[in-house]
Formats: sequence, structure tokens, C-alpha cells
Amino acid sequence: MGLENAKFSPVKIAVIDSGLLANSLDLTNNIDFNLSYDFTNNRKISSSDLDFSGGHGSEVASIIASEFSNNLSGTGLSSRNNLKIVFLKTDYSSAQIIEAINYAKDNGIKIINASWGCSNNIVSPNACSLDGDYSDTALKVAIESFPGVFCDGGWQW
Repeated sequence: MGLENAKFSPVKIAVIDSGLLANSLDLTNNIDFNLSYDFTNNRKISSSDLDFSGGHGSEVASIIASEFSNNLSGTGLSSRNNLKIVFLKTDYSSAQIIEAINYAKDNGIKIINASWGCSNNIVSPNACSLDGDYSDTALKVAIESFPGVFCDGGWQW
């Protein structure tokens, strides 16, 4: 049996970012709206939500999970459409990032993409040191205690 007929289990990947075009036709079928959450407004994210505040989250989500073979644009990493995005919107404050990490852990998500990282100086100033490391102890503990893969701007924990 070739891989073209194989069944692949869904893999949920949390994307912690500030914005997402949730109604993108290239992403809609690969976003888990049951788990996606907006920590800035304390509500679930729905398929009718528009881009909240920037396209970076949409770009990251597209690289991971753009739908395969729909003739709209490129294909994400999942040629079998088995990678599902759980979008976790934050304002990049340490408190909301910690909430998002714990939410992912509590919901059994094993991979988090946090491509903003400290090296981009986007996270609240008290969270990062000048050398691009996490200086906020609570945030560092949340990241280090995450039981899966945590990718942030090139670093993997």
C-alpha cells in the first residue's frame, strides 16, 4: 500500500500569535475552532473572525497547514491535511503567553509555534533580556515545563 492511500491522524499545532485571518479559504478546514482561543478578549475564535491585528499568524498558520490540493495557493507542510492549527491569540504579554502555553498543555497539544521569540523584541520588555533570552522567570518555567515541542523564533526547547 502506498502512502497516497494511507490515513494519517490529525496532529494539533498551537500557534501563539497576535492575529489570524480565520476565514481564509486556504486555512478554514485546517483550523481547530473548538480549541482556538483569543486570550485578549477571553473568547473562542470562530471561522467568521477576520484578521485581528496583523498577518504574521496567518503566514505561520499557512506554512504549517494550508490546505493541500484546493487550487487556491501553496500547500502547507501537511500534504494529507492532517496538521490542524489551534490558534491562540495573545497581546504578547508574559501573562497571556503563559495562559496560552498552559491552555495548550491542558488540551493535550504537543507542539507550539511561537515564532515571535525574544529575539524579535515583540514580547513585553520585562520578559526578555538584552541577549534575547527569557528573563521573566514565570514565562521561562511555563516554556520549560511544556511537555512537547516549543519552537520560538529559531529556538527549540
